[in-house]
Amino acid sequence: MPVHNGARFLERALVSLRAQDYPAIEIIISDNASSDETHAICARHAGEDARIRLIRQTENRGPHANFEAVCLEARGRYFMWAADDDFWLPTFVSRLVAELEAHSEAGAAMCATRRVREDGTPLDEIRFLGRDDLARMGALRRGLAVLTPRKYNLFIYAVYRAEFVRKGLPYFPRVLGGDRIFVLQFALTAPLRYVDEILYLRTHRPAHEASYLAQFKSLRVRFGQFRALCAMIYRSAIIPGRAKLALPILALAYALFLVRKEAFQVKTELISMLRGVHRRRWEGAAVALAGLFATAGYLADAAGGVSGRLTASPLFIWTVLGILGAIVGLVLVKLDAYRRFWLRNVGDIAGRQREVEARYENFERFAKFATDLLLAPPPSRSDVNLEGWAYGQNNQNTVRKQVYFARSLEVSRIRELYLKEIFPDIEAVSLPIGAVNEVSGHANKADMLYVCAIAKLRGAKRIFEFGTYQGRTTYHLALASEQTQVTTLDLPPDPKWAYSKYNGIYFRGTPVERRVTQLFQDSRTLDTRPLANSFDFVFVDADHSYDSVKNDTQKAFELLCPGGIIMWHDYAPKSAGLVQFFKEFTQQRPLFRVKGTCLLLHIDGVDPMTFEPHPMLPSLELEHKATDPFQIEQIYHH
Repeated sequence: MPVHNGARFLERALVSLRAQDYPAIEIIISDNASSDETHAICARHAGEDARIRLIRQTENRGPHANFEAVCLEARGRYFMWAADDDFWLPTFVSRLVAELEAHSEAGAAMCATRRVREDGTPLDEIRFLGRDDLARMGALRRGLAVLTPRKYNLFIYAVYRAEFVRKGLPYFPRVLGGDRIFVLQFALTAPLRYVDEILYLRTHRPAHEASYLAQFKSLRVRFGQFRALCAMIYRSAIIPGRAKLALPILALAYALFLVRKEAFQVKTELISMLRGVHRRRWEGAAVALAGLFATAGYLADAAGGVSGRLTASPLFIWTVLGILGAIVGLVLVKLDAYRRFWLRNVGDIAGRQREVEARYENFERFAKFATDLLLAPPPSRSDVNLEGWAYGQNNQNTVRKQVYFARSLEVSRIRELYLKEIFPDIEAVSLPIGAVNEVSGHANKADMLYVCAIAKLRGAKRIFEFGTYQGRTTYHLALASEQTQVTTLDLPPDPKWAYSKYNGIYFRGTPVERRVTQLFQDSRTLDTRPLANSFDFVFVDADHSYDSVKNDTQKAFELLCPGGIIMWHDYAPKSAGLVQFFKEFTQQRPLFRVKGTCLLLHIDGVDPMTFEPHPMLPSLELEHKATDPFQIEQIYHH
């Protein structure tokens, strides 16, 4: 851990490092002449833990020298850098060391990262699944991936083989953003493993980001980064020679990164060029330009002092490579001209025309939908409770509902997690298959099963339900345990309502009926005082208008006992009033949303924004969601 004036977050970082469950670690701290309480905090921890070695620099050596100092002091087989404002789960080291032990060819291993704000609340998650997983790429593709704005620079905090790092350390670029260039060196040298588990929490510092962006605006700074990349690849003793031959392409990739910083465009252009450089007339010219970039990058480096034979100088070597790159590019341009001539005169023009038309049709549909999403105005407050708006059948209203829901979810303080991330033992719960009954006419049976499974997992003894209807959920809630008592509330029977005669039919005449108390009353007139704080599970699934949900939610909290759970159903585009209420309500009291359902969840005593999700097993579905950002989630009852 290299540190300078890091007292603000240092305590948290050191506590998490000392809590690692890996048995044999040493913690080396290099205090770069701090002027705050940093040294006192480090000295106290060193006095409490013999594994800590504290080095105090007599003067500020600068961040890069301090970064190198801790590495040179390390004695273990494996090595990692630790930032003083981050923290790690206890299994970080052991999990990543095990990954390296299982893959002897790998030079480093990194996990998924959760970025948190300075107050510790979650900001976002960074994963490298599917096509973004460096372990699935060859050396050149790894290099190109690292040179996109994707957060591969986080691999600087991976667990490395110590010998691997020491060999590459002399070539650490002493420039702004040198961490990404340094990671590139390792990406070109050996495979980098990735573990899709959140074991590392990185603190997002807006002030640091603003400082970086301000410095990055300088053309001199960007040229220094470009020059450092070329110099590192050329000089590194660990990068294989065949990987160094890719320097022109990598130089072009980094130049585009520095100029545009648009990950999707850069990555698409370069990978397309690698897979079929003859496909478009400009790609050959791009290779030629890459050669010129490589030559230009070394002019400043070699012109400063060329000595000895000319053929041994970097200027000569990279000028030759630049010329060869230009020749290859021109040849590819010529080949592409022949290819286009063939297609224009001999190829399957009709087939290609059909393909183009099909692609255009798909794009046109997507463009129209995207335009609707962008232009459709959110409904006014008066619209929210209009039945005609909520159940409109035309496409415009459908899109408006989706837009309003998406915008509301975006500004609501609702944390979306999979059920297993919240309740890791949920799969051990069993419920009767009778719940999945087409005769019931209910479109979303998974939601009901989830609600009842959670109640059973928690062993709920007293349950209150707003909204009985057929009583199917009531029946399954009563199965939470043999001691469970369910109180369910619905409006009094009314001959004008066709559903009245079916109210509670699902549990009537069954063994659980004796444990069900049915109340017929408008929830707005319900007096909760005799029942206050006496229910450990409350389910709200009644009228979804704004005022009704507000009333039922207030009374649900009055009924809930300490440590209990409240769940709400139909958080979906169709329930505009409900969505509007929770957009306001969650600003003060954040909630969970179970991914893939219409369920919201409150667990008494648990803050959704700081809750640490339980890990899930990897799956094709999770990988697909992570690698296809344009996939629009299909939400129940569009």
